[in-house]
Amino acid sequence: MKYIEELKPGDFFVSSLNKRFILSADFRIRDKKKYHCAVSIEDGYFSWLPEDDIVDIADLYYRDKDSNILLVKEYKDDTSEDKKLY
Repeated sequence: MKYIEELKPGDFFVSSLNKRFILSADFRIRDKKKYHCAVSIEDGYFSWLPEDDIVDIADLYYRDKDSNILLVKEYKDDTSEDKKLY
């Protein structure tokens, strides 16, 4: 779980309301609080989510022309070999 402020544009996540979104690069400031624009993949509408909203990062897959299932966006693994737990 992360704050929406920690995500990058294009990240796919599930909000605290159990809705699935892709984060946009747009943001606005209202009442000294930052809001990020996210597009719902369920209905296509956008929502303004507060920077302190806690979300779950999720994976989004698609099927290519050869029927292969591929990950839309891969995330860099920040853990080094020394810190990985087995």
